[in-house]
Amino acid sequence: KLLQRHPPPLCATPPRLPPSTMSQDDGIMLPGEVVLHKVENTNDVTKYNVTIIGTLYITNFQCFFVDQGKNVSGNIPLACIFKVETIKKPKNNHSASTPSDKSQYIEIRTKDMRIVKYLIPVFCNASDLRKSLEELTNPQELQRQFPLYYVPSNTALTQGWELYDVTAEYQRLGLTSGGWRMTHINYQYAIAKSYPEMFIVPLTVADTTLEKVADFRSKGRIPACVWKHRNSASISRCSQPLVGLGRTRCEEDETLLKEIFMNSPGAKQLYIVDARPKLNASTNSLAGGGSETVGNYSDSNCVLEYYNIANIHAVRDAHEKLGKICTTFDDRGSYSDVTAAASSWIDHLVTIISGVRRIVQHIEEERCPVVIHCSDGWDRTSQLSALSQMMMDPYYRSLHGFCVLICKEFISFGHKMTTRNGSIAHLSKSQRSPIFLQFLDCVWQLMRQFPTSFEFSEELLVFLAHHTYSGLFGTFIGDNDAEREDLNIHSRSASVWGFIFYPPIMSHFTNPLYTPIEVPAEGLLPPALLPNANVKFMQPWRGYFLRWAGAMPKRDPVGLLPLLDLGLVKTNVAEEIKPWTTRRDPAQMNPAHIIHTTTAVGHTNIPVPPPPPVFVALSPDEQRIKDKDDAILANRTRMLQSVAAYSRQPRKPYRNNHSQEEDDDD
Repeated sequence: KLLQRHPPPLCATPPRLPPSTMSQDDGIMLPGEVVLHKVENTNDVTKYNVTIIGTLYITNFQCFFVDQGKNVSGNIPLACIFKVETIKKPKNNHSASTPSDKSQYIEIRTKDMRIVKYLIPVFCNASDLRKSLEELTNPQELQRQFPLYYVPSNTALTQGWELYDVTAEYQRLGLTSGGWRMTHINYQYAIAKSYPEMFIVPLTVADTTLEKVADFRSKGRIPACVWKHRNSASISRCSQPLVGLGRTRCEEDETLLKEIFMNSPGAKQLYIVDARPKLNASTNSLAGGGSETVGNYSDSNCVLEYYNIANIHAVRDAHEKLGKICTTFDDRGSYSDVTAAASSWIDHLVTIISGVRRIVQHIEEERCPVVIHCSDGWDRTSQLSALSQMMMDPYYRSLHGFCVLICKEFISFGHKMTTRNGSIAHLSKSQRSPIFLQFLDCVWQLMRQFPTSFEFSEELLVFLAHHTYSGLFGTFIGDNDAEREDLNIHSRSASVWGFIFYPPIMSHFTNPLYTPIEVPAEGLLPPALLPNANVKFMQPWRGYFLRWAGAMPKRDPVGLLPLLDLGLVKTNVAEEIKPWTTRRDPAQMNPAHIIHTTTAVGHTNIPVPPPPPVFVALSPDEQRIKDKDDAILANRTRMLQSVAAYSRQPRKPYRNNHSQEEDDDD
């Protein structure tokens, strides 16, 4: 009945492939998932000098391998596949059987830096299998993506769409009264398809003025306030002005920025942050874009700053350079090779965090408002705005607040998730770039500097990074809210927030070392976290980039842990995950430090009881690994607890004190 109501996506069916049949005992099957291809007598040769014989399955959601012992491995979501190649002559002939000359290898590379390799039998044409995978990986339209056919068996998991309440969030920030108002000028996305229908503007600016400003800003993305400090300084975001070579001016835009400045009493100036390098901004003027002419905004005492953050093409190149090393890293590799390959990637992180530091100083210390934009205002602008708010507002460092921040700054304000992830075939490959992954990496770098200030753990970041590409949730489908409404995403797919805040799962994403900050008197915020942006304090994110490497400990990067708790994973797969659960469950590490206060829906803090402990009988080898991991974890916990004790001592506002030589990046 489910398949009749939601038929599987259309796909090419190669004529030489055998018919697809599968029983419930063969592997993982989610509601709405259908087996499309089944290739028996396939050899899994992913690991060096190891061959496993079994069956390769391809569904409308994933491809996975089931060996002769009914063990499932190589679960790769189709949306996560980056490239599929066929290799006629294997580089290493280490197969257990003697393959014929017509046998071919098929190699699958993923967007999250994983490589799997299978030796396809003679009766199956590897080229046809490759073409089928390519068509399934890159559907022609959004309507064919798997989240629109996946209906969780637990209805509680479909309730995450109410996490972000735009009205409640702006009321919390005090932006629905005083000198601000919520405008509905973008109702039914009339002026900007990539903007939310409701956003905040100064109270004294009429909608007729906003319409003229929309004509002056790229893609109609006018300056909208997204956060306000208790000292009245605000953060607004927009796109570049369309000044061109003729230095066109717009009096309505000048009036809007003046009113933003006037809503910060005591501010001496308004900072306009252009995230681009100055040369790039000047080049955009040839195409009609550019930066503000500061002389035209004299009433606002504007100061224009360029933050030199690289564009999507440079970020993609740095990510690919890092991926070439991480995909081949194993026990025989050197970590210094990864560090060297990550140098360009880390340089981009340093530039972003340096910009965040400057924005925090403008608002926290100088009490001046900031307007942020790049070219179109949906990539670098989202990163700077979200990270700056996180450093100044402790709510966004909680589990619930962090998810709300992502909904507001990336999803609601039109970060192009589908385009940047490369989920649709007809989209230009030059527009693909891991911008959201870069943001999550910046968050991880900040968590390293302030280990007790974040309620969520690294596991949450890895989970979000994986499911950005997995194609399991409708949360990351579409480039903006307008597209998601056209597809009726909220009623046709599951939300990732419903999984994260499901009580049996939520405890896996909490930080046992989290120390809540005591909020000072009414009307004040605790001192902001001022990160250090020196490259010496940055490291490659091994928990994500090397999670598939043989030298890294086994964990749950593919998101099977929620499915295990919901009983949707077969027993043989559960046995692979249980040792990780026993060693890594935060509830068993230090229950006294876990604070269960967040909920999936609404803003009321309802205590959630911790899950019962999990006890698993381990083999002698697994017990030795567990004892070693426990010793490492105990040493790390003692070290971080000493850092937490030191951070609670009375001292000056919370900022890193380093020499001027180390802070020259400012």
